[in-house]
Amino acid sequence: YCENGWYNTKTNISQFQNNAYITTEDYLLEGDSLFYNKELKYGKAMKNVVVIDTAEQITIFGGLAEYFEEEKLVEITDKPLLEITLEQDTLYVNADKFISNQKDGVKKMLAYKNVSIFKTDLQGKCDSLRYSISDSILEMYNKPIIWIDELQITSDSLQFLIQHGRIKRMFLKPNPIIISKVEPPSCQPG
Repeated sequence: YCENGWYNTKTNISQFQNNAYITTEDYLLEGDSLFYNKELKYGKAMKNVVVIDTAEQITIFGGLAEYFEEEKLVEITDKPLLEITLEQDTLYVNADKFISNQKDGVKKMLAYKNVSIFKTDLQGKCDSLRYSISDSILEMYNKPIIWIDELQITSDSLQFLIQHGRIKRMFLKPNPIIISKVEPPSCQPG
């Protein structure tokens, strides 16, 4: 759908603007401007981009999204933000770039550089992140650190198993360190 656009039947190139969006069985793509080259199987969404995976309850916002149809790959850049709806909360992820990929029925989301995560009861940061949608495992790489309540947790990699919209288990491997602030005992005269 769009309120302004064109399609060139000779070059198979199209561009859509003004409330432009594309829907498929599993996705909704919105943007101020949508471009598609049928010959190259390449699409681009620019400004105020929203990609919604309706089946997995995942939304990505950004300024630019590029779609490579042959590779079943979408790259989202320009201040992207990922939202994963969990049971009664939302996990937010910021990064320089997100890549959504699907191969052989396996869906995954990758985040690169300056990754930070936030949820009501959890915060963290790392250099890169992988979320395997198919097996519900979120993994943080390259100097990951998270804060849960009064705990600070680091490890070479951190994995979260997400089931039924909740973080069910956490795996720290290798070299885990868990730090907690402990109040010093009070000295009483006596």
